[in-house]
Amino acid sequence: MINRFTLLRNIGQYHSVAIPHQLQKISVIYGENGRGKSTLAAILRSYATGDPLPITERKLLGVPDTPH
Repeated sequence: MINRFTLLRNIGQYHSVAIPHQLQKISVIYGENGRGKSTLAAILRSYATGDPLPITERKLLGVPDTPH
């Protein structure tokens, strides 16, 4: 189980974001359109399947560093 996202960098809406919140067994993620909910879902999908494609497809354009 994922307990926390420590740093989201160069992926989707996240340029460099530290998230201080701990995830629980059930966590609710909500926000306005365009705020990164689908990006978080892609990160979880990538983690669950071991496939990096959902993350690499959302790499920020024009940024030399890889998403992580």
